[in-house]
Amino acid sequence: MVHIADISWANKLLAVSCVYILGLMSVGVVGGYTIYTDSKNTETALRVSQARAHAASSAQVAILVMGRAQAQLLTATDAEARRTFAIAAIGATSALDESVQGLQEALSGNPKVEELSQQLQQIATVKMQVIRDVRDSDDVSARAAACAAC
Repeated sequence: MVHIADISWANKLLAVSCVYILGLMSVGVVGGYTIYTDSKNTETALRVSQARAHAASSAQVAILVMGRAQAQLLTATDAEARRTFAIAAIGATSALDESVQGLQEALSGNPKVEELSQQLQQIATVKMQVIRDVRDSDDVSARAAACAAC
């Protein structure tokens, strides 16, 4: 049987150093793995956050474009401008619907998005009525309908 006293100091120091180095290496490996998984989780969270922010900004831009298109429609003076702005307003309404659908996909289950979607559905018929009234040159009814939607 070998006793510790029989082992040379060089071998004792080598054994202690090996244990210490193995401990440091294991801490490094575990720490590296932890950092790697955390960075992957952060990357995934940032991608999801970017998609949500993009969907929200797209919906906001679509709302602004729709408002501008409707304002241009209400201020059109001749029949050709009314026709052009009516087409633009219908296109903006379609783009707004697509943006809100994208927002609903990105932020599914969010009560604010559901509320926005419901409110836009409620005023969709009023928007179309405004477009019809302007097309028929009934400015008074169109402005009244637009104010009712506000």
